[in-house]
Amino acid sequence: MGKKRKNQAETLHQEEEDEKVELPANGEEAKKEEKKKKKKDKKKNEKERPTVTIALPGSIIDNTQSFELATRLAGQIARAATIFRVDEGLLPPLDAPHHLRKHEWGPYREGVTQKERGPNNTGTQVDVGLTKNVVVDQNLEPGIRVTVAMGTDRCLETDSLRKVVPPSTPREEGSYWGYKVRYAPNISSAFKDCPFEGGYDHKLGTSEHGVVLSSSELTIPTFRHLLIAFGGLAGLEECIEEDVNLKGKDAREIFDKYLNICPHQVSSASLSSPALNLASPTLSSRPRISLPSSLFSFSHSSSLSSSLSISPSFGISPVYLKTQSIASSFTVNASAEKKNVLIVNTNGGGHSIIGFYFAKELLSSGHDVTVLTVGDEGSDKMKKPPFNRFSEIVSAGGKTVWGNPADVGKIVAGDAFDVVLDNNGKDLDTVRPVVDWAKSAGVKQFLFISSAGIYKATVEPPHVEGDAVKADAGHVAVEKYIGETFSSWASFRPQYMIGSGNNKDCEEWFFDRIVRNRPVPIPGSGMQLTNISHARDLSSMLTAAVENPAAASGNIFNCVSDRAVTLDGMAKLCAQAADLPVEIVHYDPKAVGVDAKKAFPFRNMHFYAEPRAAKELLGWSSSTKLPEDLKERFEEYVKIGRDKKEMKFELDDKILDALKVAVAV
Repeated sequence: MGKKRKNQAETLHQEEEDEKVELPANGEEAKKEEKKKKKKDKKKNEKERPTVTIALPGSIIDNTQSFELATRLAGQIARAATIFRVDEGLLPPLDAPHHLRKHEWGPYREGVTQKERGPNNTGTQVDVGLTKNVVVDQNLEPGIRVTVAMGTDRCLETDSLRKVVPPSTPREEGSYWGYKVRYAPNISSAFKDCPFEGGYDHKLGTSEHGVVLSSSELTIPTFRHLLIAFGGLAGLEECIEEDVNLKGKDAREIFDKYLNICPHQVSSASLSSPALNLASPTLSSRPRISLPSSLFSFSHSSSLSSSLSISPSFGISPVYLKTQSIASSFTVNASAEKKNVLIVNTNGGGHSIIGFYFAKELLSSGHDVTVLTVGDEGSDKMKKPPFNRFSEIVSAGGKTVWGNPADVGKIVAGDAFDVVLDNNGKDLDTVRPVVDWAKSAGVKQFLFISSAGIYKATVEPPHVEGDAVKADAGHVAVEKYIGETFSSWASFRPQYMIGSGNNKDCEEWFFDRIVRNRPVPIPGSGMQLTNISHARDLSSMLTAAVENPAAASGNIFNCVSDRAVTLDGMAKLCAQAADLPVEIVHYDPKAVGVDAKKAFPFRNMHFYAEPRAAKELLGWSSSTKLPEDLKERFEEYVKIGRDKKEMKFELDDKILDALKVAVAV
């Protein structure tokens, strides 16, 4: 499969494939039940498989003398990962079942749909990396990544139709099927963000300062999820010391076992590459690999706290790699240099949380940050979140100032910035003074927070970058002006957001009703799809653009998670987070005489986008896990006492009265 076609590919698969089971053609109930049973058994077996995570320090590549050698070393790691059946990543050719050469045949192949149809305009041609495209039995849009069941007919000259299957099918049948990529900001996050239920039940650290044991002396207890971490040039000790969440802790306190698996080492270079090959056969035949992002960097001053995780595709939400694009293959980029970033932040609405999270992430990545918030520091607005938590930015080394963005030059006089983010203006009159000042001040990159609300309604959701927008939307004029003014720029279009410090109701609207045992009135059928992202997803995408400006330049990014949720689903997930029942009531806004925009926090229509550009160009992936994130949000909801706060539900009462639905007193 060509590199160009790979870069066009968009993974539309979901890991939960229960809804994709095809009904038998003859409709026989017995066959239908049998198929369901087989799928259930496969899912059960998949869940029962033990997992092993291997964490490698990125500094192993700091000693390489060229990009070519760095790429070769990365390839060796990927090759080892393939040999020992790692489940996430991409580097051709790996000579693995999921990554065959063009002359080889396998029961399944990954491919990318093409524009051309099959014979008699039936089906879709798919490039699966063979000498000729195959034809699948569905009419699909071009540029979609699919898993194709190749069948028994190996002749490419026939008109045989192949089937598109869920990407989990090869794995469910026992085949190794590649690996994916997720990002973890530091070593404590590698523990905390374990994608498996219950977390890692055994953690093993390796370092030259660890205990020396022979293979016969090493015993690993029965485990469900094992983590193995390898030390870098300065050992795991420095990684731990750099992690603010682990300050003052000894490595032996963090790991269940702390070993030296290369006791006679004579080189000061990192042990990770050889150690991976030494340790993997002993510990597991199905490891997962975590690589700090400095793996692809060459500056000795780069932070050791960032990490890239290569992990199984089942039960995990991948996260982005900050310093490289992974859309088609491993590419080596220079280390992200330290930047001085100015964030012009709004003083209200749902977007104010973006600047807060972005500032904290930049600071944790070693950059300098100044946050200019609209208005007066002493105003009542500043007593509310996220502004009343700005001390977190200052304590992390950032600066906070207030004023009118039109006077930005006076407010930050004397400071030179590499990057400016405008997270305030919605029209050109508001943003133009900031853009013009930034250009005159020598700012190299300009970023803008736009909105997914500028997309025109579509009959083919989701919204993707390049879809038609409302010409009269203020954000559109801003994007155009920035593109005309800066050679390095990018615009980000968020949707609905959740996260600690948000001052615009989202999940709280549902919690308010659920904890008070009130019906939750949802307009329409409740099956409308929307997109809800955690604020950390937005900040991670923005940080990826700062650290990889060439990839971000001139592009629009849907700043959203990669999963949609129905309106009913949101109510149910909020109830699940609160561990309370929920009664959902549907209504027609016109029939009951209410404005749905005032009565409900989301749009009464399908309204969701996909982050395709960020995945392809920035190597980014979403970390939003709505069920878990909502649990955290509910804990904070209760902690601040909102569940006890007296509230009025006048619009709700009007709706429920019209529907003759009783409300518990």
